[in-house]
Amino acid sequence: MLYNCFLKKGVVYVPTVAKLQTGAYTDIEPVAVVPVANTETLHRALLDAIARKNAIVLTRQRTIGPRRSC
Repeated sequence: MLYNCFLKKGVVYVPTVAKLQTGAYTDIEPVAVVPVANTETLHRALLDAIARKNAIVLTRQRTIGPRRSC
């Protein structure tokens, strides 16, 4: 499993991480936004993200239509 958190200007962002069918990972909502000084809430946000696990997200296949000429 993969989890991320990002720190910017004293604020920690803890996104939900999903695994794509291709094997790549992407950050999705919900995203917890917590001041780094608020350790109890930050701890809870990290535990919540772990509890959500890495959901498998279906990737859409692009359909390529016929080419148009100008």
